[in-house]
Amino acid sequence: MKVSELKTAAQFVTASFGKNRLQNIYKEFHLAVENILRNKQAEPLETQKEQLYAVLSAIDLSVLPIGVVKILEAYDAPTYLGIGAVRHLEGILRDEHFDPITAADKVKLHFEGAQKLQQTAAKITPLLTPFKSDDPLDIEPEEAVIQLSFENGVSVDKFIDLDAWTHKWAIILRAFGLISGEPVDTARVVYAQKASPLVLEIAAAVAVVVPLAKSFTYVLDRTEQLLKIKKLHLETKQLGLQNENLEQEFESEIEKHKENTADEISKQVIKESNEQKLNDNETLTAVRQAVSTIYGYIENGGKVDCYLPPAIEDVDGETENQEERSEILSTFLRLRELEHDVEELKQLPNINDNDN
Repeated sequence: MKVSELKTAAQFVTASFGKNRLQNIYKEFHLAVENILRNKQAEPLETQKEQLYAVLSAIDLSVLPIGVVKILEAYDAPTYLGIGAVRHLEGILRDEHFDPITAADKVKLHFEGAQKLQQTAAKITPLLTPFKSDDPLDIEPEEAVIQLSFENGVSVDKFIDLDAWTHKWAIILRAFGLISGEPVDTARVVYAQKASPLVLEIAAAVAVVVPLAKSFTYVLDRTEQLLKIKKLHLETKQLGLQNENLEQEFESEIEKHKENTADEISKQVIKESNEQKLNDNETLTAVRQAVSTIYGYIENGGKVDCYLPPAIEDVDGETENQEERSEILSTFLRLRELEHDVEELKQLPNINDNDN
């Protein structure tokens, strides 16, 4: 998968949903099907169906390069866009074993799938779009840019010294450079916004960014697990099911979760990236320290984003570091989902009351 093709695919999906109000037309069709088939209301469906089919039929995937089409197929886009979407919906509505409730369920799943496709494209596009820096980013094709936003507990109000945070992230990048064997002396700050919130943009080799991105994802995953434990803890209290033994079990589970996080994530990232480094104490210690810093950064509201510049293709159409670039994209897509889930859990009342 080429990053340029992924960008084209994401832009095509976004443009398709924006064209002729497709998103709203899909929704209107779904609601009409719900009213007629599930709620048994005597409303005509033909108007919404013809309108949706007309817009879908005008979307032509065949004009796209084969590489872009393959990416769209991997995301199941032909089921929701183009003539393939019309055929899929017709197959539901004209099933010889037609059952209204089953058909309504299938149309609902189709509508939700279309929504997910649109959301995925919306998440991909920012990863392929340069950040808004004061000056054009001078980035090499084999590099990626990490953007760090120091908000809330890690805001500029508490950490005024820009050099201190730059040094802290230089140590983190060095740790992940030890995993890949990639020298990180070329990693550099390419942009800094000193107003609140403090923003740093750091360019580094993609081989360094891959394990760094994984670490962020695993830390967010563990943060989500911890918040779910706390949520269950609160629910048992509210239901009056709490007793001294159960209270101790919850507190023990929460503490154990915190203590084991950095060590387990460090070993997991190293094992997936370069298993031979598991026996290297310098690498293990450095990555464990880096993960601990990342954990505190995220726990206090820090945000991370990424930009991949266009890669230079060789005569065969291949790009250097293609596997790593693809892995960064998929990792940050997962990271976006986790950020949303964690943020929702953090909004629950009293979720952090037992943090000390």
